Amino acid sequence: MLSCWSPAAFTSELGHFYFPPFEELRNALSALHDASGLPWWAVIVGTTLVAKLATFPLAVVSQRNAVRYLMAKPRIEQILAGVRSKIDEEAFRYRWSPSRSKMIYRTNAARILTEIYSTNDFHPFRSLSLTLAQVPIWVSLSVVIRRLCESSKQKIDRISAACEEDGIIPGDVNMMTEGCLWFPDLTVADPCFLLPLILASINYCTLQLHAMPFRGVPMGTLGKCLRYVSLAGIMVLPVASAFVPAGLCFYWVTSSATNFLMYLVLKQPVVKRRFRIPLLPTDPQRPFRDLLLYILLPSRHPLFRRKNSRK
Repeated sequence: MLSCWSPAAFTSELGHFYFPPFEELRNALSALHDASGLPWWAVIVGTTLVAKLATFPLAVVSQRNAVRYLMAKPRIEQILAGVRSKIDEEAFRYRWSPSRSKMIYRTNAARILTEIYSTNDFHPFRSLSLTLAQVPIWVSLSVVIRRLCESSKQKIDRISAACEEDGIIPGDVNMMTEGCLWFPDLTVADPCFLLPLILASINYCTLQLHAMPFRGVPMGTLGKCLRYVSLAGIMVLPVASAFVPAGLCFYWVTSSATNFLMYLVLKQPVVKRRFRIPLLPTDPQRPFRDLLLYILLPSRHPLFRRKNSRK
């Protein structure tokens, strides 16, 4: 049942779907491999880094917009509560129907929110710009790398005797020998199960990094649900990625590691000031040290110390 919702099953289904951009990207990666002479693991790392660097400006915009929205959220809630109270009074006085009261509230709330967004130069949907850019890239590269891994195993059986004598081997077949470290063959699953564990660890650290400014802040029902869903996804991910080719899992690890480093850099106060990202009062001054402290020694975290002191 889990495989139906896993990234492995998703990319497997897309792997048999003909889509011209996928084929063009596959040809481009093969041409890059042949022209550069780099092993396939280096091509995967280099392609991932280029893709992440291309979306870095969107990461800055997304972070800046998200922080501005968080800073303005209490005032927005206060203003909307006042509007709701005033409309309820008018509805009681003039005996408006519930549908009319709701329509008037929505009209006034939309006008007020538009003014606030324009004045503070942010919009909630602007925070989705990074996701809207990264998801198509992630899906495309996942499908293409999976196709390269699968075609390698198919082509190795179809290499003619003449090609073997001349030493001519298709470029994507080299994926069977151009891995690194403990996974030299990129076309089979990681035999040591280390890549899935590394992937889960990096994603867990990224989740904790995002949650650092909100430690000790009460979460609503939606926030708790999102956190539990994220943790469940991190637990399921190693199982799902254990059955995909090592080349695909290696790309996921590289992508997640680059994302983590990118967000870690954007959490630095110096970088935030450089890119005009407002500082929250709860922002850590040393994100990397505080993250390690929270993960390795949770009992020394201020949140845990407050709980222990109450006891």
